[in-house]
Amino acid sequence: MIVLAGEWVNANLLFAAAFLVAVIGVIALGWYVMRGDRLNRLNEPSGPSASHADAGEPADSHHQAH
Repeated sequence: MIVLAGEWVNANLLFAAAFLVAVIGVIALGWYVMRGDRLNRLNEPSGPSASHADAGEPADSHHQAH
């Protein structure tokens, strides 16, 4: 029979808690970045005239303001 005693038990539990916090942080950061990317893509104009508008050139006559 193995008796769980010693400092390694506390260290192992604290390491597991720290690892769990790190995993949750990475998942939350990834969610936040992907959410921001989705919002940016929804708010930017799309289509062939979008590249001209970003380059400082006048927009085509086909470009419609929303």
